[in-house]
Amino acid sequence: MPDPPFEVVPYSIGRLIQLLSSPQSQASEDSIRAKYHSAYFESYFHELQARTMVVERRYVDRDYLEDYAAYYARCFRAYPRCCTRLHFFSCGFSRDDFASLLQVTQSSLTLATLQESYLGFVVVRPLPQSVIGRTCLKTYPPDGNRRHFPVVRSYKANLFGLRLKIQSLAFQEQDRAAAACATAALWSVFQKTGLTYQHPIPSPVEITRSANTQFPLSSRGLPSLGLTTEQMAGAIRSVGQEPYLIEVKDEEILKSVLFAYLSGGVPVLLLFDLFHVQAGQVSPLGKHAVAVTGFSLKRASPSAAHSVNFKADRIDKIYVHDDQVGPFARMILGAEDLSAYGTSVSAEHRSCWDKCPLFSKTKGGSSIVAAWSDDHRAQPEFLLVPLYHKVRIPFEAVQAAVEMFANLIATFAGAAGSPFSGFVEWGVFLTCVNDFRSGLLESRALNGELAERVLCYDFPRFMWRATLRVDQSPKIDLLFDATDIEQGQFFHRAVEYDAGISVYLRQVLQQTAIESLWKSTPAWQIIEWFRSNSP
Repeated sequence: MPDPPFEVVPYSIGRLIQLLSSPQSQASEDSIRAKYHSAYFESYFHELQARTMVVERRYVDRDYLEDYAAYYARCFRAYPRCCTRLHFFSCGFSRDDFASLLQVTQSSLTLATLQESYLGFVVVRPLPQSVIGRTCLKTYPPDGNRRHFPVVRSYKANLFGLRLKIQSLAFQEQDRAAAACATAALWSVFQKTGLTYQHPIPSPVEITRSANTQFPLSSRGLPSLGLTTEQMAGAIRSVGQEPYLIEVKDEEILKSVLFAYLSGGVPVLLLFDLFHVQAGQVSPLGKHAVAVTGFSLKRASPSAAHSVNFKADRIDKIYVHDDQVGPFARMILGAEDLSAYGTSVSAEHRSCWDKCPLFSKTKGGSSIVAAWSDDHRAQPEFLLVPLYHKVRIPFEAVQAAVEMFANLIATFAGAAGSPFSGFVEWGVFLTCVNDFRSGLLESRALNGELAERVLCYDFPRFMWRATLRVDQSPKIDLLFDATDIEQGQFFHRAVEYDAGISVYLRQVLQQTAIESLWKSTPAWQIIEWFRSNSP
């Protein structure tokens, strides 16, 4: 007797493990429990308050089908071509409730209720080990605007005609035959860039093939043994994007670059070396790659008033798609190890999912380490950013100019009559003209004829935006043309929201000594604009 097309069951981690290790998946319960994913899902669904699962049988998944046609269909053993899809909801309902909704009869369950409580889905692949296929889950809640997930997008799920939506970024476990961890991370990154820049989103096996075509390995491409940095860059070029490689020399670079690109809606690849640390012995475990999808900001420190502060410095966690752990996995920055938190550590820090890296500076220098549980560390090497080809001005050039200008302003903070009397903070990130205009209109930071002039101003498509805030209130936006050349005058203009600060800046920047001291610096483009343009 064939299995029913769907099943409705109460959520529990035990039931989820059973579904992941069903006969169709060909994986045993012991093998599923041994995965980091099980501990991660238990913690994640607990926080999302999952109550009900709908099991959708015989689901055809495009990405798995591509891998199936390229590899599994040619195996002697007959692997199934259809998957199972698990849908998660935060409300409770029964099979009869769901069946009544499909039968268009009187039911206490409505489509609106399903949509409001929808937590996303997990595709279960019929493979012996790598069972977790395309997964789109709801992100952690914002928690008072502490958590930020700028690179999510909208996904649609049609459940027997019921149209559901979820804001997420697709994730899947590394398929060791058709893909590697770098391939899984690239696949997640392309989920966002493909929608933003209208390029085709390749399947994992297509990513592996394109990487091996441009930079062939000494070993065969399938089964995949992993990708080099050059191959990852080649895969990015194959979809029409430009790879931008940044060496992670210290924690400041890590935070500032991630904030700059993620805030602009660009997912970033993080590459690091993984180590096992126990009893003073360090053993290398190899290289690993994850897709960075978000970050968490700690509260601003009042003691930092009258100094140069960047919003990126407040990042205390990043969220990554780690194919060996799960989607939106937390990585904690600035902690030596979990034991440092003592017995009062929160569930968020001690959740079993915290087997993902913890970043902290080593006592002996500026290098960064990361921990998987208490006895694993990772040394970040590079950030790899997939950029649209028209984004030519690198972040470092803009950061240098803004940092110098911020230091100049900081010298006026303690002067009599200075309007910079509160907590002064800068945020530097990539944006596009449509996002800037829409945000300006929605924030109502400007009004009247000035708002109309700024909204109708001729801006380049891509811009670097440096926002100055005083006590969290926006005062100035410095806009740089990201499509210009670094040797040119790439500072575009400022947008000013505070008349008092505008007048004050022009008074102090007109001083004769300013030109002699600052003309040869990267900040001069900004200073000259204020000296030449009336408020």
